[in-house]
Amino acid sequence: MNELQVQDFHGKKVIDSREVAVMVEKQHKNLLADIRSYIAAMGKSNELKIQPVDFFIPSACQDGKGETRPCYLLTKKGCDMVANKTTGEKGVLFSDAYVSAFEEMREALAPLIRPSVRTGAPSPWKGEGFGLMLSFFAGGKNR
Repeated sequence: MNELQVQDFHGKKVIDSREVAVMVEKQHKNLLADIRSYIAAMGKSNELKIQPVDFFIPSACQDGKGETRPCYLLTKKGCDMVANKTTGEKGVLFSDAYVSAFEEMREALAPLIRPSVRTGAPSPWKGEGFGLMLSFFAGGKNR
C-alpha cells in the first residue's frame, strides 16, 4: 500500500488528489468528477455555511506529457468526504492511510506548539492561518 504524503499549502495540511485516486483505486479523472459533484452539492446549500475550499482546494499538476491538468488538494475534511463515499475495503484502507498521515503530521508539530498552548504564551508560529492550524492540532479552539 502506498503511503500518503501530507503537504503544507498556505498553512493547510493537504493531500494531492492524484494520490487519493491511487488509494481508492479510481482513475484520477473519475475522482475529479466526484469532487466536482460534491462541490456542486455544497453550492446548493443555502442554509449551511459550507465552504468547498475547506474540503477541496483547486490546483494544477503536470501529467506524463508535461501538460498542465486540473487536480485538487484535499484537506482532512475532503479526505473524510471521499472516504465516506467510498465503500468496502477501498474505503477502509484509504481511511486508515489518510487518518494515519494527518496524525503523523499532528504528532510532528506537537512539540513545537504544546508549551505555548499550555502556558498561554504567544506562539512564534502565528500568522497566515498557521497559528489556527497549530492551535487546532494542539486541541485548542479557533479564536
